[in-house]
Amino acid sequence: MDSLLANPLICKGPLLWQRPEQLLWLLVLAPLVEEWVVRAGLQEALLQRMAPPAGRARLVSVLLASLAFAALHAGRGWGTALMVAPMSLLIGSVYARQRDWRACAALHAAGNLAAWASCRPEFT
Repeated sequence: MDSLLANPLICKGPLLWQRPEQLLWLLVLAPLVEEWVVRAGLQEALLQRMAPPAGRARLVSVLLASLAFAALHAGRGWGTALMVAPMSLLIGSVYARQRDWRACAALHAAGNLAAWASCRPEFT
């Protein structure tokens, strides 16, 4: 399988990091901080303000929190923001069902690991 390194929209910035402290941020700290802020913070606040938290309220909370999550990544370019949007929708859906931001952080870390590994020629 070819590495994604040929695609600079995907394999850039943090996905090219190799130092241990950089990987600690990418694979542990960023998922914990971002999911705590976006899911336990923003998405939970949206769910609580839209009673009852079922049906349309869940959908709106997932969409708005995912939009915010993608916007957080827009500093690396709109291509990056668009790339993280589907994963954010998945993670937001998990949060809407389970209301556990730690599960979201684990899923986020797994997504970061998969993306990072796909950009490493030695893993493909």
